[in-house]
Parts: sequence; C-alpha cells; structure tokens
Amino acid sequence: MRTEHKSRKMNARHGWVSDSVTALQEDKQIEVLRCISVRDVPMRQEYGVWFVLADRKPEEEIVKKVLQYTDSSSDQLMVCRCGNDLIILPPSSEEKGMPGLSDAFAKYLGEIHWPGMLAASFSTDALSDVYRAYRMAHGSWQAAHAIYPENRWLNEAEIRFGAMIQDAARDPRILREARETLVHLEEVYPNGEPIKFLSCYFLDCGMDLNETARRMFLHKNTLKYRRARINELLGYPVEDTPESYALVNMLAMYRYGIKMRQK
Repeated sequence: MRTEHKSRKMNARHGWVSDSVTALQEDKQIEVLRCISVRDVPMRQEYGVWFVLADRKPEEEIVKKVLQYTDSSSDQLMVCRCGNDLIILPPSSEEKGMPGLSDAFAKYLGEIHWPGMLAASFSTDALSDVYRAYRMAHGSWQAAHAIYPENRWLNEAEIRFGAMIQDAARDPRILREARETLVHLEEVYPNGEPIKFLSCYFLDCGMDLNETARRMFLHKNTLKYRRARINELLGYPVEDTPESYALVNMLAMYRYGIKMRQK
C-alpha cells in the first residue's frame, strides 16, 4: 500500500514538472536557454526551483558563469531567462539535498558578484506552477532580503513572509504604528537594545538564545535578563509564539521600513 501511494506521489510530481516545463516553454516573456526532454527525466528524480534574481541587468559574462555552473549537472532539467532573472530547475542530490545545493550555489553567486540574490523552493506548490512562484519571488525578494539581511539565500517561507510584510507596509498607518511601538520600547529600556536584540532573536536566529548571544557578542544570561525585562514592559512573554506573532511582524516592518527610507 505504501509503495503504491509513493508511486502515485512520484507520478503526480512528474506530471507537475512536465506541465510547468510546457508552460514556461510557451510563455513569450521567457527565453528558454536549456531544456532536456521531460520524458528523459527519471521518475524518481526530485527537482527544486531556483530563482536567480537581480536588481539590475547583470553583465553577460556573469550570466555565462552561472550557466557554466549549472552545466556541471547533466540532469539539469531547465534554465530560462526572464528579464534580468534566471529560472532554473535543478535536480536534487542525495548527498547534499536541495538546501545544501542551494547554499553552495548562493555562495558561488556571491563569489562572481551576481547583482541580486537566490530564492529557492522545494515545495510541490512551486513545482506545479513555477511561473506563479517566480512572480512572487520576483516581486518580494528585496523586501524579504531587507527582513533577513544575513541570509545567503531565501526560502519559500521567507519570500512569502516578505510579500506579506511588503503588502502591509503599503499602509502608512500600519508602518507608523509598528515603528512607534518599537521606538517607545527602545526609549523606556535603552540599555537593553530591544530592537536590536528582538530582531536578532526572532528574524536572524529563529528564537535560539545561544545563537543570538553568539551573534551579539553577549552572555546568554545577559540576554535572558533583557528578555525578562522586555516581557514585563510588553505585558506578555515574547518567547510565547502566539503572543509574539504581532511583535515579529512589527520587527519585520521596522527593518523593511528602514531599507525603504535608505533608497
């Protein structure tokens, strides 16, 4: 029974990939640079999606380097160009997995000074409609990068969160309220650096206090004290995820707002 279920799942994935490849080939806005026949794709081969996003037109020499990098895999399913961006469907690797491959690729993009960032997705949603996933990544990657400036590459959840914050920040009232709430917290507890601490704690370190302490060059107990003091000022424990949801959104809007004011 399990084997039959897995087989149906593989067939569905293969169908999604096939449909997406056909849709990309037929889209007049997309230039297909390389594509192998979907019929030649092993049924059990899993694929991800890479969106190599740029904030300006990359030099052709840099584009060639990216294409040379992707040539290293004979199973590369598809490489497309859409405006300044590249859309790539890379095969997964049993050794590294898609996250490991994405990390290595993002590092390479940094080495060749690609004028933008990598967004990577491994979900069936993205594979079933690559162009829709690309439009979301294209429209919100800069917002997501402002929220997660330390990330070498962005995953689908971060792109979606960036899109949500970008939409919310279009309302000046919401953006102003978020900024005022955090600035007030900073004013009543300046020694605790609440904005810096909470941003690092939530957005950069995934609520890992040890990692936050390492990045801020402070002792873990110091941050425990600061967190307890902030809890008193806010009236709820920030480590309680449901309670802190609005706070995380405010911190993301604050970072995004700073980035927008710098432009």
